[in-house]
Amino acid sequence: MPDPPAVPEPTERLEFRAWTDEDASTVLDIYSRPEVFRFLGAVPQPAHDLDDARARIARWVARTEGVSGIWAVERRGSVGPPIGTVLLAPLPRTDGTTSDAFEIGWHLHPEAWGHGYATEAASALIERSRRAGLRLVRAVVCPENRASRAVCGRLGMTEVGLTHEWYDVDLVEYRLELDRPATADVLAARIAAARADGRVLPAPADHGLDASSAYRAQGLVLTERLERGGGRGGWKLGYTSQVMREQMGVAEPNFGPLSRAMILPDGSVIGDGVTQPRVEPELAAVLGSAVPPDADAGEVRSCVATWRLALEVVDSVWEGYRFDWALNTADGSSAGFVVLGDEVHGDLPGVEVVLERNGVEVGRGHGSAAMGDPVQALAWLVARLAERGERLRAGDVVITGGLTAAVPFEPGDRVSARTAPGPDALARVAASRSG
Repeated sequence: MPDPPAVPEPTERLEFRAWTDEDASTVLDIYSRPEVFRFLGAVPQPAHDLDDARARIARWVARTEGVSGIWAVERRGSVGPPIGTVLLAPLPRTDGTTSDAFEIGWHLHPEAWGHGYATEAASALIERSRRAGLRLVRAVVCPENRASRAVCGRLGMTEVGLTHEWYDVDLVEYRLELDRPATADVLAARIAAARADGRVLPAPADHGLDASSAYRAQGLVLTERLERGGGRGGWKLGYTSQVMREQMGVAEPNFGPLSRAMILPDGSVIGDGVTQPRVEPELAAVLGSAVPPDADAGEVRSCVATWRLALEVVDSVWEGYRFDWALNTADGSSAGFVVLGDEVHGDLPGVEVVLERNGVEVGRGHGSAAMGDPVQALAWLVARLAERGERLRAGDVVITGGLTAAVPFEPGDRVSARTAPGPDALARVAASRSG
């Protein structure tokens, strides 16, 4: 196996480097603060002066070798000082000997707390450990350090209890096994943490999810998201069109719930809440009545109050939209926002939709792209929900799948869709992204 890079790989917002003597004032600033040092060691020792800070840096540099290290954390592109420290190193036993058990750790300046940086930085250490072939990493946390214990939970680590084995102090130990596929629960915890922190994740190649566990993970991820978003407002269908399956390399459709907060009016401005958004046009059904779980296509059609032209703002948690069907399903089929526009009438399969970005046409498709007929796509969802004891309710909004390939949605962009001229009324919808 090749030697690991000198420092952990950068993340979306953070990068890492070795500490140097020039950083002594920063180290003094961080480690002289009671809210930082009070959780470190059996007898917490604050940094007293610049000489003390330089001595710490020298010890950290001495422990940096191979996969192990203690590194400075910086915001990417920032010209300011480091915001904290991360470590990946063998744990010292209480008797003073060094073990072969690797720990991950983080100490951040208080001004950097509350932004998800600890979770993001620790995720980089986990990825470094996995690539280096480590089978297990640990974190040991003071029982009163609730913030770091929460980070361990967001990383999907398992709490194994109180121990005095390390550092000659009672600590809560957490473990993360790296040589086995993540369970649905662990993967859901990672997705939920990344969503909450506004960051993306590398897609695990060995996730081990089948269809059942992928939907289980989806439910775990979206339970809290739906609660924050005012409850369920409907559903989305993904990959009902061949063009979207080809674009993303996904072989079959999937679905996921929408919260009420995800459903926006025509002309909405999308600001916070997305990290790598793309946009695609869809036909959306607004249900006028509940749909029986055994309904056929004709019954499904009769339950729809209106069909609307819509834009879906998709936003995957997986870095660069590199995922397979199971990972996409676990992430709620990349659901971000839905912008509802005008009503659409007439022959739905024959409706032609034109997608424009900043006034330039970037895609064109027909309603038939959604499983041949958006009504058939809706009937497919009814059957899949029935298998899980769910059903469509009056008032639900269901988007039936992208009709063109998805396009990027950058700050300052305006994206719109319209039906092509025909015998029926022209329908439009638009959204913009704040700069």
